[in-house]
Amino acid sequence: MGTNNIEKWVVASDPGERKLWIVPVTNPQGVIKYVRVSPHVQSGIVAGVYDERAMDPRLVAVQLKAGLEDAGWAFLADLYAEDGQLVAWAAFQKWMRSTPMLGATEAPKPFPEKYLPSGIAERKAGKADHQLESDDIVIPEMDDPRPAHSSKRQRRAAGMD
Repeated sequence: MGTNNIEKWVVASDPGERKLWIVPVTNPQGVIKYVRVSPHVQSGIVAGVYDERAMDPRLVAVQLKAGLEDAGWAFLADLYAEDGQLVAWAAFQKWMRSTPMLGATEAPKPFPEKYLPSGIAERKAGKADHQLESDDIVIPEMDDPRPAHSSKRQRRAAGMD
């Protein structure tokens, strides 16, 4: 999933007033996780790429750690982009800014499920690509009954070789 032209995070500050970024991702079962990313915090899920030319580093890109995308993890922003719903992504970011994880004093109502991207519902229903069973391997030549005298020894004994 590669929609790198949109910000997949919301900016926050830690208690020491250092900048950090909160990146919403979904796990393979469709549960949204809010991963904190900063040059001072290492995440097992998301890696950040920073522009550190200034005194105050700036997050410029994020990527899932190796193997997670194949396992069904995804950035919420990418799922919204796949649905063509960047307006809903902006609304989700605004909602995140109104939560205690970003310093608000009162907890808002939960974000409405109906406005989440379709990838969340697919994961919860067990119908996302990573949850589908792969096709069985079929080799028709191997499934057909073998003719008599199929081994080399049997063909030689029958005078076929």
